Order: sequence, then structure tokens, then C-alpha cells
Amino acid sequence: MAGSFKIDPAEISKILGTIDGPVGRYLSERATRLQLAAKKQIARGNGGWSSEGNRTRNLSDHVVKRPTVTDGVVSVLVGVWGVPYASYVHTGRPGFKKPTVGSKKVFVFQAKGVTIFTRKVGPQAPNRFLADNLKLVVEE
Repeated sequence: MAGSFKIDPAEISKILGTIDGPVGRYLSERATRLQLAAKKQIARGNGGWSSEGNRTRNLSDHVVKRPTVTDGVVSVLVGVWGVPYASYVHTGRPGFKKPTVGSKKVFVFQAKGVTIFTRKVGPQAPNRFLADNLKLVVEE
């Protein structure tokens, strides 16, 4: 006895293409793992970036996940939003750098409540807080 079934595109779309569907919830849970692990690694200061530099928690507070649906495909993006120096922390800073903006001759920044003026800054080891934790997305 042969059976038949009907494919309902609307139901498939609800399952696969909505953030509230089972696929969207699964992706969101995996993205949350990555987000929390990245925040934790930033706080620990792995990769040579000291946890002391994380006193403001600005970088870790801006690690976000953004669920989205594009052309019926649900996805969840994890990254840093609104912190322009995030890529320097993640990829490191090779070699020595001198100011390149306008006519500035020195870098000015604060460390331990003291204003520091310097003509160049040294290399900084990377803290790959996102890349290091991608394994949490694919592992059980």
C-alpha cells in the first residue's frame, strides 16, 4: 500500500526560516555559547591582553548576537558592535605604531588613572576571543 503526503511550504518555512522555530532556537543557543565564552576570554585577558585593560568592561559588554532572516534563511551573527578598537584586540597589533591621524605627534591614553603621552606604541599579542571559541558552536 503506497502512502502519500503533501509538502506544505508554509509549515517548512515556519520550521526552517523563523527565529522562533526549532532551527532558529538551536542557532540562538549555539550563538549564546560563543557569546558567553568570548566575553569570558576577554575578561581573562588571554593572548597577552591584560584583564586589567578590561576594567571598563566596554569590549565584553559589546559582544552581541543578532538573529536575522534573509531570503527565508535564519542565521545568528555573533560579533562586536560599536567598539572601534575590537579588531585590534582580536588580531593584535604587530610592530611599532606612530600616530597617523592629522597632525598628531603623540598617542594619548589613560592607564591606572594616569594620562600617558607617547610617540609610539609597541606590538600587542592578539586575543582571538571569537575565533578561539568557534569550536563551541560545532561541538556537542
